[in-house]
Amino acid sequence: YYLEVMDSTDLDDTNNSLLLYNALADAAPQVVHRDRDIEIASFRDEYNYLKVPVSCGGVEQSMIFDTGANLSTIIESLAEKMGLTIYDIAIDVDTSTGVKVKTRLAVADSLLVGDLLFENVVFLVLPDEMFYFQPIDYQIYGVIGFPVMYQMEEVHMHKDGTMFIPSAGTDRGLKNLALEELSPVVRLYSGADTLRMTFDSGAATTHLSKKYYDEHRQQVEQLGQIREAMRGGAGGIVTVQEYELTNFPYRIGSKADTLPQIKVSLDEYEFNKAYDGNLGQDIITRFDNMVLNFKYMYIDFE
Repeated sequence: YYLEVMDSTDLDDTNNSLLLYNALADAAPQVVHRDRDIEIASFRDEYNYLKVPVSCGGVEQSMIFDTGANLSTIIESLAEKMGLTIYDIAIDVDTSTGVKVKTRLAVADSLLVGDLLFENVVFLVLPDEMFYFQPIDYQIYGVIGFPVMYQMEEVHMHKDGTMFIPSAGTDRGLKNLALEELSPVVRLYSGADTLRMTFDSGAATTHLSKKYYDEHRQQVEQLGQIREAMRGGAGGIVTVQEYELTNFPYRIGSKADTLPQIKVSLDEYEFNKAYDGNLGQDIITRFDNMVLNFKYMYIDFE
C-alpha cells in the first residue's frame, strides 16, 4: 500500500523488520523478576566499557551494558555454550561504523544479569570474528541492550563501575529522556542550543553529529582542530576525519559541566543522522553516579 512513497532503503528496512518480528512471533514476551533492591558487581574494563556479569545455562560471562544497543547481542560460540535457542534466519543490522552485518536471532529462556532474573531475552547472534578487534586484540562476548535495561526501570551507574537497581524508582520531574523506537534520546543544553542526543553507554566518548556540524559549520571550523580518529563497532574499526572542540559547556538534568574535548563527526551515520550527537562514557564518568529512569523518563547525575 505504501510502496509508492517508500524508497529502496525504507523498503529494505521494513522487510528486514518483518523477518525479525515473524521469527519471534511465537516467542514468549520478556519478563523480569524484580521484587527487591539489587546491587550488581559490574565494572569498567581497560577500555572503560561498563560490563555486567551474565549467567545462562550454567555459563558465566561479562557483557557490555549498552544503552545504544537496540537488542542484546551475543557471539555464536557463547550462544551455543549457553544453550540459547537459535533461529536460522539472516537479518541485516546497522552498526555505529555505518557497516551492515548479517546476524541470526536467539532467545535465552532464563538469564541472570547479576542477581536479576530475566526470562525470554532476545539476542542478535554475530559470528565471533565480527566482535573481535584485531588492532587492540579485544574480543566482545556479548552486549546487554535496551530491552533488558528498560525492564530494570531505574538504573544507577556509579563511577567505580558498580550498578544499583532499586525496587521502586523515583520521579525527579525532569522529563528529559525520550525514545526513538528502541533508542534512548536525551535533551542536552549547550549555551543557547537545545540539543537532542542519542545515548550510548557503550560509546567511550561523546560525539557531535554531521547534523550538528552542518548547523554550526562556521563555529566548528573556526574553533576546532581537524583530527584523524579510529571508530569501532560490530564489523571492525574504521579511520575517520573529525573536528575536535575544547571546553564544551553542557547541562543535563540538574547538573552543568564542561567537557574538555568533544569530537564533531564529518560523516553521517544512520543511527543518529537526525540528532545532534551521541552521549558516551566520558560524560557519564565525570560524575559519581548517573541515574537512568525509564519509568519517569529522565537521566540525571549526582
